[in-house]
Amino acid sequence: MSKVLLAIDQLVERNNATYILEHFLALFPDAHIVTLAHKEKAIGGKIEMAPIYSTFLSRMVSSVDELKKKLFLIPGAVKGLELPCDFDFMISISSGFSHGFHIQGVKHYSYIYEWDYFFQGKVGLLSKLFKMYINGWRTEALESSNLLSLSNEVLAKSLNVPAQKIILPFFKADKILFNDQINPFEQDKRIVILVNEKVRDFSKISNIFANKAKQIFVLGSNTHTLGHSNMNYMGEMTQENISKYCENAWLTIDLSCGEFPEYSLAAMASGSPVLVRNNQINKEIIGELEGVFYFDQAQQIDLDQIKKSNLDRRKLRRKALRYNGRIFKSRNLRFLSDNSWFDR
Repeated sequence: MSKVLLAIDQLVERNNATYILEHFLALFPDAHIVTLAHKEKAIGGKIEMAPIYSTFLSRMVSSVDELKKKLFLIPGAVKGLELPCDFDFMISISSGFSHGFHIQGVKHYSYIYEWDYFFQGKVGLLSKLFKMYINGWRTEALESSNLLSLSNEVLAKSLNVPAQKIILPFFKADKILFNDQINPFEQDKRIVILVNEKVRDFSKISNIFANKAKQIFVLGSNTHTLGHSNMNYMGEMTQENISKYCENAWLTIDLSCGEFPEYSLAAMASGSPVLVRNNQINKEIIGELEGVFYFDQAQQIDLDQIKKSNLDRRKLRRKALRYNGRIFKSRNLRFLSDNSWFDR
């Protein structure tokens, strides 16, 4: 049995990268884990049962927001961490930094899930001042990987690296509720708005829909969206609880900005129509489908087009379920096997 080291950027808060780590841990149940920062018992499950190595940043941060203020320390923290060298290979699930872990003589497969996760929202002053240095270090670190895959074509083009493979990520589709008998357009005109720290146009879009819905639920952590009337602020969103709000929604509006639209997909898996930003990542992953509406600016939203949609909730769900953990695991196994890292 191969001895494997799994790397991930942080283990202080759960996010979609954590779910991906769990899938690799299911493939290699005896694997060890290395991370920049680990908060004991913050993640739970089988991850906490594995041997975990972390840098001195674990003593300095207990949240992602705190880690964002220490980004300038990451190159030194990675270099200063001594790791055992008896692993057969290592796999990093990188949100921009964990691919920088390197052990001399140990093969390294880097899966670049996202790149600018830690530069979203509020970033510490020193992290901003040293951003050029930080970006130079993490870009150079890509060259230490023996195998490299990325989560989407847009990311591959922006990094301008010769990725050997595009492997689309996944979300926790098995946790999303679905009722085939519901027609959202016949419901109580509930609207769900998904936000995160990089949200734009919230005021304009919420004003457009303020008088069109009986209920508007805002899911997410962005505090600057507070204060609008007719809004129910539900706080942090997880993929599991999104379906509780989206299943009966007339429309789910995803204003979040990220490198994988897991929240739009979670809404689609519950059967909800979605209104999303017109960008390359959404076009690549979500695509063109009845019940999916794109906008560039708030004033371009066509309410009549949404109301006249010939909605098939099952097609929305089927599209979303293409991004599931089983397919993700099989593609990674095939990629590693094709490169003779181990026999399946």
